[in-house]
Amino acid sequence: MVEQVCGTDLTETQLLDALSALVDKSILIREENEGTIRFRMLESVQENGREQAEDSGRYPECRRRHRDWCVRLALQVEAEWIGPHQLQWVAQLERELPNLRNALEFSLSESGETALRIVTALYMFWTLRGRLSEGRRWYERALTHSTDAQPLDRAKARRGAATMAVLQGDLPAVAEHVAQLEALAEQTADPLVAFGCFRRHHRISPPTR
Repeated sequence: MVEQVCGTDLTETQLLDALSALVDKSILIREENEGTIRFRMLESVQENGREQAEDSGRYPECRRRHRDWCVRLALQVEAEWIGPHQLQWVAQLERELPNLRNALEFSLSESGETALRIVTALYMFWTLRGRLSEGRRWYERALTHSTDAQPLDRAKARRGAATMAVLQGDLPAVAEHVAQLEALAEQTADPLVAFGCFRRHHRISPPTR
């Protein structure tokens, strides 16, 4: 992640030496949890680093690199969710959740379509980890900021948001997402959009308690 976000030309050994030097200076804090090594910064150090990056003009590009790394992570998790490494992916997403939230916020400021890709790729994570309210908030914000996105991407997002609304018993929200899904189906000949749509004549009931 450090290599991709910083875009450094350092070799792996040089990069590790640089990280070690930052730890020695207490700029980075090294933590190890269940065999995973991570680095974090105090908020005051982050603010100082952010100001320096903004003054140098490098900050927007660093944030784009960070966002792109998060996009790749989300899409890889989506592709490999059903498999032997699901628990490891869940653990990694929990660790990376602050990074993912940061990437989503930045995406909404630049391209809602990218935010839509991230939040949709994380559908199983939001659902199975019980983060329905947070997932729905990201879906709704991404949909609002991505009116020009491809119909299939918007349909996948509407379907995900509608399913979460069903699980929470929010039938008015379900009805709105269903109506939007049908409108998307009428705008495109993509069979996947039509297949993913809920139909009005299907009765949607609140979840059994």
